[in-house]
Formats: sequence, C-alpha cells, structure tokens
Amino acid sequence: MRQFLAVTPDPTSQASSEAYPPSEASTPHSLSPGRDDQGETPPADWLTLLRTLPTRADLTQATTADQTSIKVDLQLMRADMQGMADRMAQIEADHDSLTAAQAAHAASHSRQTAQMHAMARYIEDLNDRGCRQNLRIRGLQEGEDTPVQLKGTLTA
Repeated sequence: MRQFLAVTPDPTSQASSEAYPPSEASTPHSLSPGRDDQGETPPADWLTLLRTLPTRADLTQATTADQTSIKVDLQLMRADMQGMADRMAQIEADHDSLTAAQAAHAASHSRQTAQMHAMARYIEDLNDRGCRQNLRIRGLQEGEDTPVQLKGTLTA
C-alpha cells in the first residue's frame, strides 16, 4: 500500500495527463473528467490515514498469527474433547457396574424384607401360642406374674 502512496512519476499518470490536460483532469472529488473543481486536493489527514493503513505483508503476518493461534486453540479443544470422551467412557463403565450392583442389592433387600416379615409373623404366632394356655381370672390383676404372688392370691 505504501508503494502506491509514494510520490513517483507513473507512466500511466503521464498518459492520463496527456489525454486530459490539467484543466480537464479528474480529481478525487470530481464527478467527471471534464469538470474542474478549482484545483482541490485531498486533505492532508486522508494522506496520513492512507499511509497508516496496513500493507499486504502486515495483513499476511496478522493472518498467519491468527491462524496459528486458532490452530493452537483447536488442538487444545480437541485434547479437552478427547479427555471428556475418555471420562465419559469411564463414567459409562462405572454406571454399568453400579447398575449391576444396585440390582443385586435390590434383590437382596427384597429377600431380606420377605424374611423379616416371615420372622415377625413367626414371633407373633409364638406369642399367641404362649397366651393360649394362660388363664384369665376376674379380679386378678395382670401385674402379678410370679408363682408366689399367684399362689397367695388364689389360695386366699
């Protein structure tokens, strides 16, 4: 870009000046080649702006740097994604083993619950059998449990 802004004689500019005399030459502000805008020149700040524009080499270098950083970021993302895939595979394997263990525990829990209910029914049945042989006497308090107390109460 800077080579285009340098003030050097250009063969095409000589040809254009021959085709259009200075009074007819177009300026950046003119609309047609034949129009004369009283010799206007572009403002100086335009020239400084044009001189500060990046060159092709600058743009190539910036693009290369961006490409390099994007490639590095992509490699890091690929590594992260591979790590996540490995962790997911491990989690799925752990999930399968935990599901099998949970099924075994659920079966054991069901079996133990059934055994506990059977034992509770058996204990209740034993308690009922022990109470069948007991005699209930009117007027006798339930708190007298020892044979000495019962003998004294029944013989009196």
